[in-house]
Amino acid sequence: MIGLGFALLQRASVGNGAAALPSSAANEQSLKELIETAKALQVTQQQAVDQLQVVQDQLLAQKVETKKLSEQIATLTEKLEAVQQSVANPPTPAAKR
Repeated sequence: MIGLGFALLQRASVGNGAAALPSSAANEQSLKELIETAKALQVTQQQAVDQLQVVQDQLLAQKVETKKLSEQIATLTEKLEAVQQSVANPPTPAAKR
């Protein structure tokens, strides 16, 4: 990023000849501001990466929880169907002798 900033400064200074050349102090100040901006962008980018990682971790945890709940629902459904089946078809009493 610093190289990009320097290249932009060079391009700006070459654009209109010697009359457009900034003074050394102004050039140095511009470069410092560009470096600070680049550092701020790096910090912001890292924060975005960190936030994305948190969201991905939360999504994974939700997927795991959803799968667990889905399996529990399937088990309860099977049990409910078994109970319904036994109520609908009660066992016949054994023949008395």
